[in-house]
Amino acid sequence: MAAKSPLPHSRFSTAAFSPEDRFECWRETLSVFFEPELVAGADIETFHSSVEGFHLGEVLVGAMRADAQRYVRSPSTIRRSGVDHYLVQLYRSGGYGGDVGAGSISLLPGQVSILDLARPLTTQASTSDVINIVIPRDALTSMLPTGFSFDGVVLSGSAGSLLGDYMESLLRNLPRVTTADAPHLARATREIIAACLASSPDLREQARPHIDTVLQGRIRRYIEERLTSPALSPAAITRALGVSRSRLYRLFEPVGGVSHYIQNRRLQAIYRLLASDAQPSRLADIANTYGFADGAHFAKAFKRRFGVSPSDVREASRRSGAAKGAVERPDFDQVWLDEWVRRLHV
Repeated sequence: MAAKSPLPHSRFSTAAFSPEDRFECWRETLSVFFEPELVAGADIETFHSSVEGFHLGEVLVGAMRADAQRYVRSPSTIRRSGVDHYLVQLYRSGGYGGDVGAGSISLLPGQVSILDLARPLTTQASTSDVINIVIPRDALTSMLPTGFSFDGVVLSGSAGSLLGDYMESLLRNLPRVTTADAPHLARATREIIAACLASSPDLREQARPHIDTVLQGRIRRYIEERLTSPALSPAAITRALGVSRSRLYRLFEPVGGVSHYIQNRRLQAIYRLLASDAQPSRLADIANTYGFADGAHFAKAFKRRFGVSPSDVREASRRSGAAKGAVERPDFDQVWLDEWVRRLHV
């Protein structure tokens, strides 16, 4: 069987150059997009920035960590570069402000902006950590209503949060993506960006599977961070994440419902604790911490999930120092496998 080819990947860092050459090398690297300029008072010899990218065919995805600087895209740069693309940026830290073709713009950490590289711009950014997606104009506008304009758009709120989560997950998983998967992933990326930019029902329907996957990932993280909270409930999730009750139930229907999922995650957490060296003095205390006020209900749910009682797990752990191998744990690892697969396919 032929080996699967990884995505084309490249990286540049000013650390590879002498201090006096770093900024000029950086300017040359970014010249297809911008004419970087040092901000007032900056020391050229301490300047440091880096950028890396993955090529998906129709889409470029990458990360940039850069010291404070000005980014200028002049009419001459536009003519010289011949680039007619859109630049989608998530600022994980830092931010920028300035003038773009559509007017002024200001971006804060956690927000997503879309810039039209066919238009001049002048912005100034603080020291920043950025995820970039570059999409050819036709590849994106073909999925949007005719005449739709979004140069200088800043996505915040639920649309920005959703797209930001997708961009984070995309970048995290690209090192494991192969060229065979690239066309499908590029299309999914275009669809979710288009759906977040426009409210067209058709666009949202095209991107729904990808949006649902990202949204479910957000919900799972929310649940995982609050397993010991007595306030964790479907109603709390709908309020905190802005998802409707019906959509929440639909997303978790394949795993038995959201309440069932929460209970299973709590049971998994309790199992890990009982099987570890940290031994609670009373089973009722740990059960109550994880939302099981009724001890009998907890014991039945635990036995139904794992096929053994909580006290059996604790006793086996005390005898052997670890319950693994001493007590059978049906389906325990399956949850983690599911999590890995979910992350790889976001």
